Amino acid sequence: MPSEITLFETRRVITMNPSRPDATHIAVRDGRVLMVGTRAEFDGLDAVPDRRFADKVILPGFVEGHAHVMEGTLWRQTYVGAGDRRSPDGRRVPGLRDIGAVVARLSDADRSIADPDQLLYGWGFDPLHLGGARLTRHDLDRVSTTRPVMVH
Repeated sequence: MPSEITLFETRRVITMNPSRPDATHIAVRDGRVLMVGTRAEFDGLDAVPDRRFADKVILPGFVEGHAHVMEGTLWRQTYVGAGDRRSPDGRRVPGLRDIGAVVARLSDADRSIADPDQLLYGWGFDPLHLGGARLTRHDLDRVSTTRPVMVH
C-alpha cells in the first residue's frame, strides 16, 4: 500500500526546465518527487501539507561522484592529453604523442584567444604517457612569451 503524499510549499521552485522554469509546490511520496507545480494544480490531491520550506527557494539537487561535471568544465580549455578523447559535443580530439604536438596545440589555442591577458589553460597533460618527457618553461615560451600559459 502506498504511503501518504507530502505537499511541500515553497516560496519558489527553480525547476531547471526552460518550458516551465518556476513552481511553488512539490508533491513527494516515499522520498520520490511525484510532481512539481502551482498550488492550484494540486487541488483535490490527498496530501499532507508541509510548510517548512514556505520561505525558501528550492532547486534540484545534483550529486556527481565521478568528476564528469569537472571534465565538462575543462573542455572549455585546451586538451593536451596523450589519449584520444571525445569532447562533450561528440568530436574526437586526438591525443598528443610528444612535447612538440603539445606546443603546437597550445599555439593554435593561443592564436584563437583575442584577449592578450586571458590565461591559456591546457589540461590532461601526463608526462608518464610521453615516455617521461617533461614540459618546461622553455616549451611554454614557444607558445607565448606574453600570455600566461598553464598546463595541468
